[in-house]
Parts: sequence; structure tokens; C-alpha cells
Amino acid sequence: MSEFSRLLKRETLSMLPVQREIRASGAECRALARRFGLEALERLAAQLRVSAWERGGARVEGELQAHLLQRCVVSLQPMPQTVARRFVSFFAPEEALDRLAADSLPVEMEDPEVIEAAGIDLGELVAQQLCLALDPYPHLPDAEMPPFAAGRPAAASPFAGLAQACAGFKDKP
Repeated sequence: MSEFSRLLKRETLSMLPVQREIRASGAECRALARRFGLEALERLAAQLRVSAWERGGARVEGELQAHLLQRCVVSLQPMPQTVARRFVSFFAPEEALDRLAADSLPVEMEDPEVIEAAGIDLGELVAQQLCLALDPYPHLPDAEMPPFAAGRPAAASPFAGLAQACAGFKDKP
């Protein structure tokens, strides 16, 4: 079960289109922050529109907004971030996946995900999209690498001795 589950039940798929606005609770934000290695996830919300697609499938268009803290990879200071991401995802019944693949979906379109027996977990979809939107190397604009200690000899490589031992073999046939 996902840390942020908002199930659109399978029987609701026969009543498309539907719109949903979902928000993560404080506990869900804390669990997602742990999952994604964030200092904090202060807010996560999404507006979603689910419409019919193909035979028995669904198209989910969404926009998520999140306020979070990531650690700067240079200074290690926490830094606030605002994330906004638009996305489109497709879902299909498992029995339709082979037919859809044979119909050669457009190249720019990702393969549809399977509609599970219970339905589509919109919360997990939003959590995955948040993960994709995160900066993998967040850094503060003025962050600089700390200067290396001047005057100290560089640590010897653990392979330095091996390199010296092998150096004599290069010249031998």
C-alpha cells in the first residue's frame, strides 16, 4: 500500500470523465519525505481529470504542486523548493495491453499502466510524478565547494603500490 493512496474505484471508470483534487495529509507528507529522501515535504496537492481512453482504459491528466525541503548537495544546507508538474498517464485493462501494443502506440507515448482489480491509485500516481520532478542534485545558487586544505599532501591512492609493481612489466615482452 502506498504512503499516499487515493483510489479511483474500478466501477467509477464507467462514469468518466471525473475530476479529483487530492491533498496529502501531514502524516502522508512525512512518509513520502522519508520515501524520497527529502528533509521535509510540507505540501502536496494535485488536480486531476480522468477521462475515457481506448476500450475500457483511462487517461489521467494532472497538475501537481508541492512545497518541500531538499538538502543542498554542495553546502548540505536545507533549501526550500517549489515543484509544479503537469503530466498525462494512460491506464488500460490487462487484457487490452497486447492489443494496444500491436496497434503501435505513438512513439512519444509511454506504455499504459495496468488498471488493477481495485482501480487506479491516483495518490500513488501523483507520488511517482513528484519523484520524477525532484531535482536529483539540488544546490543553492551561491553554494561553493569548500576549499581543500592547503599544504597537506594528497592521500596516497590505495592502488599506488600496485601501479609501481606493475610498471616494470610494461617493458618486458
